[in-house]
Formats: sequence, structure tokens, C-alpha cells
Amino acid sequence: EVPASFKQCRWYFLICLSVMVGCGTLAGIATSRDAGWAEVFMSPAFRQRLEQFMQEQETPGEYFGDTADMFGGWGFAGFLMTHNIKVALTCFALGPTFGLGTLYVLTVNSLMIGSFLGLGALNGKLLVMGAVVVPHGVIELSAILLASAAGLRFGYALINPGDLRRGDALMIAGHQSVRLAVGTIPVFVLAGLIEGLISPMEAGPLASNVARYAIGILAGVALYAWLLWGDVIFRPKYPDMTHSDPDELFEAEG
Repeated sequence: EVPASFKQCRWYFLICLSVMVGCGTLAGIATSRDAGWAEVFMSPAFRQRLEQFMQEQETPGEYFGDTADMFGGWGFAGFLMTHNIKVALTCFALGPTFGLGTLYVLTVNSLMIGSFLGLGALNGKLLVMGAVVVPHGVIELSAILLASAAGLRFGYALINPGDLRRGDALMIAGHQSVRLAVGTIPVFVLAGLIEGLISPMEAGPLASNVARYAIGILAGVALYAWLLWGDVIFRPKYPDMTHSDPDELFEAEG
């Protein structure tokens, strides 16, 4: 049901993607030209940590070293899952603010990510900083976009219920958006496992930027293959039950 909901909310997803790319690019360009912008988009302590890492690092895995050692691999993964799910559900839960709260949280996070990469570009470490983020970041950021799209879907139903009564429009939007938001949870679990257990590796293949980018790309391909074709591949063998989307039936009967 999640891939079907994704297709129903695809325009909201594209809006959120545009916000993330636009804000991230703006922050990245600004920070790559003037490091002072970094403290506009992130805390001074975080900026200091990034600059220290870029001066001392040998492999991207060292970025996670201290935190992974403190929590332990599985503990670090669990912390990341909890934190990221909280951010995503916040994006979704702010949908009833007509989508404004959702867009605000998405914008803040996008500016920080762009500034993160911009600081790497300023210090000649863009590929390294990308290798820090990409293994888990492709699916993690995609899941945040999915949760944000779910929030916008619900918020827009408040603004424009169309030909339906507002309560019916909210019910249909709720069915679609809740399925999509809940569907991000296993994605965040996978992203947390990658970031907690794989990303901190400093030796072997994971010392290479190429291997890290490959992991992120493969994870992204798997995620979007599921979102785009999962409702076809995993369609139940009961055509009478799946022939029409339940939300479309509800709208038609309403």
C-alpha cells in the first residue's frame, strides 16, 4: 500500500524535493564562498567539529568514530533510528498547520545539509563529506521527503477539499498520508543500521569513497524501485480486492 500512496502523493513529494534541493543548493553555495554562513545554518559547535574533522581525517569513517565508540554500534544505530523517525513524524504531524510547519522543518534541515557539504567544498573536502553522508543519506533524506509529502497532502486537504465535504477530503488524505508516513519507518531502520554499523568502518573497502557512494546509490535504487513498482510486483492474488484503490472507491461512493 505504501507505493500506491506514494504515487497518489507524488506531486507533494516533488514539491518537497524542490524545497530540499533549492534550500540545500543555496546554503551550499553560500557556505562554500564564506564559512561565516555555516553558523547561520548550523550551531557553532557543529561547525567547529566539522572543521576539526576535515583537518585531521584520513577516512570518512572517522567522522563517526567517537560517537560510535560511545554508544556501541547497535546503540548508535538505535539512537539514529529514533532521532530520524522523530524528525520525520514531526514533518508529518505539522501537516495540519496547512503544511507550513512541515515546510519549515524541511527547510531548516535542508539548509543544514547544504551548509555541511558547502563547508566541505570550501575546505577542498567535498567528496569526503559526501562519502560521510551518501551511504545512509540517500534513503534517509528520501524518507524525510516522504514524511514531508504526507504532511503536505494532509495540509492541502484543509486548504482545498475540492468537490468533497471537508471531513471526507480529510479522511481520504488521512488514509494516504498515514500509510506513507508509517511506511518511512522501515526505511529509517535500514538507514540507521547503515549509519550505525557500516558508516563508522575505517578500514577495508569502506575506507574508499567509491565503495561508500556505491552503497548509497544501491540503497537508493532499491528504495525507489519499491516505491515505483512495489504495488505491481507485490500485488495480492485477489484482483477483486485490489482492482480499485479504496480511497478512490470512497470518493466515488461519497
